[in-house]
Amino acid sequence: MKPSNILNEINHVFPYPVNCHRHHMRTVLSRRNNETQLIDAFMGHSVFGNETFSAFSGESLGQMNHIADDIQDYLVNTLGLSAIEARV
Repeated sequence: MKPSNILNEINHVFPYPVNCHRHHMRTVLSRRNNETQLIDAFMGHSVFGNETFSAFSGESLGQMNHIADDIQDYLVNTLGLSAIEARV
């Protein structure tokens, strides 16, 4: 499924760019004082072997966990979202 297909299906209900949630979350993470390089890595804008994931990087998986915790905190405590059980 491509973003353009999704956009065609939901445009009448949700008339925003398909990736607006990523831009919003990036802004939230920046305002919570996360480093830009770590946000980029978390969102898939860094590749293995480059700066963030190189053998000599000073970054850690703990920092990635902190970003994940920030996202969860925002979704649950700020937006009031909760997980729903999916039927399999």
